Amino acid sequence: MSVDPAWESKAREWARFARSPEHDHFFWTFNAPRFLELIPRPGRRTLDLACGEGRLGRLLSERGHRVVAVDAAPTMARLAHEAGGQLVVIGSASHLPIASGTADLAVAFMSLQDIADLEPAVAEVARVLAKGGHFCIAIAHPIRSAGHFDSKEPDSGFSLTSYFRSRPWSWRSEHTGLQLELPGIHRPLEAYTAALEHEGFLIEVIREPRPADEQVSVHPRSERWLRIPCFLHIRAVR
Repeated sequence: MSVDPAWESKAREWARFARSPEHDHFFWTFNAPRFLELIPRPGRRTLDLACGEGRLGRLLSERGHRVVAVDAAPTMARLAHEAGGQLVVIGSASHLPIASGTADLAVAFMSLQDIADLEPAVAEVARVLAKGGHFCIAIAHPIRSAGHFDSKEPDSGFSLTSYFRSRPWSWRSEHTGLQLELPGIHRPLEAYTAALEHEGFLIEVIREPRPADEQVSVHPRSERWLRIPCFLHIRAVR
């Protein structure tokens, strides 16, 4: 279930989506702001795992973090480098080109559900983190990837397909003039917590961010995410 080729081939489309509040208003209005609340103060090094076009690393850099961003897709890494604010290297999440114990924070923002080798990736994060270092994670909520809304209307029903079985899961966006589909993997929550447990992480915080009332008033279709969680945020310490 490797997804690197798809992300490489659609890297520029993704950058267009990711960098515009018109396209990805969830990122700008509540997913990223709530995720940043979990982030500890800047230290000597922050790893951004599977950084994509680099938007989260730029936000962290603006807050004083010394970011080393890693992505397996060369075009993604180049886009992140060109946008500035961080050191960007090409590398696999399961074989990070970073020395052991040299980071005190790692972030995986909306990326672990796109990484086929989950356990090796978490093991690599544990390796590069110093003792007491934090790992902050944002993923598509497993409830979200376990099913689908029947429509995009605010009162749409939600159909649950299968929760416990890990399987390919496609993410789609078909609005504001941009059609984009990218592959990922549905996993139950236990798959993520078990990977953290195996590497000796202690989970400190779990959050399920929701849109605020003012966001729903601007984007009425966001109202459905008041009933079903869209994202899951975790902070763990090594």
